Amino acid sequence: MCYQLCWYFGKTTTADCYVKGIVRPDYDNTETSGTLFYSYEADGKLYEDYATRNGTPISQKNIEVKYLSFCPSISRLNTFEGNWLGFIIAYGIFFAITSIIFFVPNETMPRNSYIYFTKQKPWVHMIVK
Repeated sequence: MCYQLCWYFGKTTTADCYVKGIVRPDYDNTETSGTLFYSYEADGKLYEDYATRNGTPISQKNIEVKYLSFCPSISRLNTFEGNWLGFIIAYGIFFAITSIIFFVPNETMPRNSYIYFTKQKPWVHMIVK
């Protein structure tokens, strides 16, 4: 939550943006996906960054971004996807992994077992002592 708290007190501004995408000739030469490049001004300096398009129309020329007031070169889109989606996914993965570890029945993973990770296959080992 400290990470989100830093962004909560961040500043917002309007950025000029364009989409650099993939032109698909089989779909009337329209861009179907791509990366959103944007540039914004903060504290008298011009900053550039990029993000996934996340439903932003290709023809849109301006977008609202949020940047950290103590480090204006770090920014993100001021949308639900930009503000919360990454946090929700990371929390969901953490919750799923801890739930699997703590709520596995004792018959599957005895109490005196140890799990350790390695850099070689199979990457996860369990030792029962």
